[in-house]
Amino acid sequence: MLKTWVRFPSPAPFSAAVSLAICLALSADAALAQLPGMEEEKPNCLVSEFRALALSSIEIKRAEAAKSWILNTGKNCSLDRLLILRNNRNQWLGHADSAELAGEIDKLIELAAKDSPGLVRGLYTSPDPPKPPAPAQ
Repeated sequence: MLKTWVRFPSPAPFSAAVSLAICLALSADAALAQLPGMEEEKPNCLVSEFRALALSSIEIKRAEAAKSWILNTGKNCSLDRLLILRNNRNQWLGHADSAELAGEIDKLIELAAKDSPGLVRGLYTSPDPPKPPAPAQ
């Protein structure tokens, strides 16, 4: 009887990728904590509420429910929570996501970041490319 051996890839590349992802996530959280508007927590803005609403609404009513929540509750959100909403909007809303909803969230982010022109500029522009290294001598 012929035996066939199946060789599975080593878990080392996977664990390295997971470690890198965790490090990047932690450094991003540390960077966000230093932005203006991040230190204050405004009541009555629960990201989990928006997420649950988006994931549990039937698709034909999801866009309307999300827009209503953003218009009524979004003004109570701190900058970091607005960024969380913006960054997860597409995943949570699926086909119900729209340019109109993106614009409403971006407007709230601009209002929350009014004291930080660099942050507002960063919403709509690409970062400057890195400078080339100095020539070797």
